[in-house]
Amino acid sequence: MMASKEMLQLLVLASVLAMLMANQAWGCENEKVLLFEVCKKSLTKYPSKFVHPSQECFQTVLATDMPCVCRILTPQDEETINVERLVRVARDCGRPLPVGTHCGTYVVSAPPTNAPRAPPQA
Repeated sequence: MMASKEMLQLLVLASVLAMLMANQAWGCENEKVLLFEVCKKSLTKYPSKFVHPSQECFQTVLATDMPCVCRILTPQDEETINVERLVRVARDCGRPLPVGTHCGTYVVSAPPTNAPRAPPQA
């Protein structure tokens, strides 16, 4: 009888932890939507030339949990934005993602040694 009670407690604990972790991962969905909207010009796949982040984008990136955004990127997001540019914008705005971070299907690599940080555009 005692083993059943302990097993039930363990299952309840595991369920609560799973719900907390799922809620934490999706907790930045609103940040992702705002980031995509505010930084649209810098994140778009087209034009082919990179557009430096605006001041508003810069401020949004500073207030965003970038690792969380990377964890919740969907294949649909990757059809809309250039993930490599997302990583660059994070770095240019002072929120670099650690090398090896998975951002959707993209894996963050070390930036070029001559990669200057871009000042925000007015």
